[in-house]
Amino acid sequence: MIFSSSRRSSLPRPGSPLYLLVLCLLVFFLYGPSLMVGFFSSGFDDDVFVTANRRLSLSWENLYFLFTHFFNGDYLPLTYLSLSLDHAIWGLNPLGYHLTNIMLHFINASLLYFCFIAITQRRALSLFAAALWAAHPVNVEAVVLVAQRKTLLAGCFFLLAFLRYRKFSTSNLRTDYFQSLFFFILSLAAKSTGVILPFLLLLYEYRFHRPRLSIYNKIPFLLLGLAGAALTVASKWSDWGAKGLYGGDLFTTSMIMAQVYIEYLVSLALPYSLLPYYAYGSPTLLQGALPTLGLAFLIGFTIYFRKKFPNFFFFIAWFFIALIPVSNLVPGATIRADRFLYIPSMIFALWLAQAVLNGLEGKKRLHPNMWKIVPALIILSYGYISASYVRDWLNPLILWERSLRRYPNHPVVLHEIGAIWHKLGDKNRALDYYWKTIQSHVCYGVTYNNAGVIYYERKSYAEAQDLFRKAIECEPKIIQAYVNLGLTYVTLRKEKEALAYIEKATALDPELRKNAKLIALMDRLRRDLGE
Repeated sequence: MIFSSSRRSSLPRPGSPLYLLVLCLLVFFLYGPSLMVGFFSSGFDDDVFVTANRRLSLSWENLYFLFTHFFNGDYLPLTYLSLSLDHAIWGLNPLGYHLTNIMLHFINASLLYFCFIAITQRRALSLFAAALWAAHPVNVEAVVLVAQRKTLLAGCFFLLAFLRYRKFSTSNLRTDYFQSLFFFILSLAAKSTGVILPFLLLLYEYRFHRPRLSIYNKIPFLLLGLAGAALTVASKWSDWGAKGLYGGDLFTTSMIMAQVYIEYLVSLALPYSLLPYYAYGSPTLLQGALPTLGLAFLIGFTIYFRKKFPNFFFFIAWFFIALIPVSNLVPGATIRADRFLYIPSMIFALWLAQAVLNGLEGKKRLHPNMWKIVPALIILSYGYISASYVRDWLNPLILWERSLRRYPNHPVVLHEIGAIWHKLGDKNRALDYYWKTIQSHVCYGVTYNNAGVIYYERKSYAEAQDLFRKAIECEPKIIQAYVNLGLTYVTLRKEKEALAYIEKATALDPELRKNAKLIALMDRLRRDLGE
């Protein structure tokens, strides 16, 4: 193999527990502080997945529902099952959920080491690359957020599926093939980002086992991937309805995504300015031309010289194929996020590790252990950045101020800062940021609703009423605003209006009919109205 090296490695055998210990210590040292992070109720869906999830308790009824229904605009039955198991053990103690995430990241780093061994046959390179990936700052978001259990689980079963297929490619045993299919199904049941596996398997065989390259045995993977993609589209449609492209049209969206891809590459190499939220506007033709042409040149160069630089072709092709599920081909709510790099960053780690070790070939005269010292320094550098970033996640206000410094007038950032101050109890500051959000001429139902809650608590019922109405105008399915408006009318002794809005809320969310206090209130209102 081109990856092989004449240097004799001093590392133990690939199956030695020593490498596991190295990766384990690295992951827990970097991410141990995240055990003190609570649930993120603002901006990151921990509330949707855990604290406000009425289907979290482990029961046959809930399991049947999660495997047979779309839930919260997604189809993620395995992820919800994992969180339900955590809930059965830990209740709502966030420490247990974060511990599971850390353990999954360690498992994934270990599986990645085996994948790299299978690809390169070089132990030193594989351990360096796996440790580099485990310590890389772009993965902090995926590990720290409980809601990103889906990313970690999908990555785990994605790697297992790849490993079993790699075994099948040499053994031709059906058991290996069907195990790979089984793990692929589990990956899709955790999150649909694994749909690209069949294309990566084709790429792997094209690069390393071209005589064995077969499209035929990829057909079941392709069919499963299409099914997973269809479920994702259907689940998003059921929650959002028809959603337009981020840039408004395909051309503008393509220019934005070209910029995003370039910035992904930069953030992998130099991860010094990672943010919890990234904003993009519609670029002018001149602004969009440079990244688009640069990206086109990179892809064209890679394809044209694929025979001369086969490893480079393998790295670049893997990276961009792995980005397909998050390329906004299916319109989503997020244009860019660090967590989207969880799988693409794997191949970057291997590329960087190979570049460093190959660059050190012949440098023994500088220091006999240079090939150990330089990788250790790189891992420590990335690890230091990761550890600092993890500490920022301990304080949501510090975290979101990262984005505020770059986007001081962006409504999403202003709203999130306001929501954090609201949760901290500083309602004056919260209201200030809510009004800044409203004055930016966007229609965020949750902003109007939250501001309305503050006015309601101040007994400014007219202002609260107007804000709740505006929230409903912005987002007709914002259930909490219907309930809050109904409660406002109860306070104003307008029973008919109160009952109408509360009934509308229960129609939108039938689960509210299990709320004993709300049902009792509705019964009282009906009696008062003589119904």
